[in-house]
Amino acid sequence: MLSAAFTQQAEGAVIVNITQSGSNVVESGSGTLNLTALAFQFNLSFNSGVFPGVGEAEVGPSGSHSFDSYVTTTGPTSFGSSVITALSSGTGDFFGVNGTSHDLFVPHGYVSGASLSGTSTFNSTTLSSMSLTTGTYVWTWGSGATADSYTLNVGSAATPEPGSLGMLGAGLLAGGLIKRRLTRRPF
Repeated sequence: MLSAAFTQQAEGAVIVNITQSGSNVVESGSGTLNLTALAFQFNLSFNSGVFPGVGEAEVGPSGSHSFDSYVTTTGPTSFGSSVITALSSGTGDFFGVNGTSHDLFVPHGYVSGASLSGTSTFNSTTLSSMSLTTGTYVWTWGSGATADSYTLNVGSAATPEPGSLGMLGAGLLAGGLIKRRLTRRPF
C-alpha cells in the first residue's frame, strides 16, 4: 500500500485528508492533476463544502468560486450519508470531486500539472455529525500517460501500533546483521 501512495504521487495526483482536529473538522489537500483524459463540461460558481451522500467534497476558501468542471471520473458515489456541510473558513485553491456526477472541479483556467493546495475548516463539528464514513476513496480516469487519481482519506490516517513498530525495527536490525555477515570478507 505504501508503494501505491508513492506511485500516485509520481504520476501526479491529488490527495485530500479530512480529519478531526479538536472540536473542528479539517480538510486539507494538495497535488497536481492531469486533465487530458477528461472532457471539459462547464464553468460554474458555488460555495465549497462537503456532501458525502453524493460523494462530493471541495477544498479551499469559503464563499462562491468560479471553477471548471471536467467529466468523467470513475469512483465511489458516496462516502457517507446525505448531509451537506458548508465550511467555516478555508485557504488556497478551490478543487474537488463529485462521485455521483463523475465530475472533477478545478480552479477556472487550471492548467494540467499545476500545483494545487488548499484547506477547509468546519468549526464546532465532528466527522460523525457530518455523516462521513471513515475510509479511503479513490476516483480515477485515463490510462497510460493520461492516468490520474483523486484520493480522499476520511478519518485519521492509519498508524502502526507500537508493537508493530518494534517488530519492524527488530526485522530491520536482523536483516542488517545478516547482510553484514554475508558481505564480510575473510582476512
